[in-house]
Amino acid sequence: GVAFFEEKLCAMCVRWLQDCVYTIRESAIANVRKLTELFGLEWAAAHLIPKVMATRQSSNYLFRLTALSTVSSLATVVGSDVLYGSLLPAVLGMVSDAVPNVRFNVAKTLQMLVPLLEPGLVASQVKPKLLELSEDHDKDVQYFAQ
Repeated sequence: GVAFFEEKLCAMCVRWLQDCVYTIRESAIANVRKLTELFGLEWAAAHLIPKVMATRQSSNYLFRLTALSTVSSLATVVGSDVLYGSLLPAVLGMVSDAVPNVRFNVAKTLQMLVPLLEPGLVASQVKPKLLELSEDHDKDVQYFAQ
């Protein structure tokens, strides 16, 4: 059950998000979503999501991209508390990433989240960040922030 998973497997699942092979990271994202659905949002919010969101601070930009993909995967299955309290702040915190590929994926992730967010929150937090990204020095970032 849950206790066995936490003790034996949780750390391994999070490590898979930082694997050097893309398909393993992709499968790990699907696993995180399935685990959230299986063990419940309360468990995931307490035990899994904080560890997953910590990957956004990795020195490897590929793992930061994986964190963004995980947000996109989880956004429709988590409640508004997790979306507003963990996922959205994690994405907003990545707007000034040093790597253009990460920044344009931040823009794509924010745009994907917009329909799930309250309009007031979009206006006050998301749109200003998208505007910032639309003025980025990198053309690809500008394009995806439009």
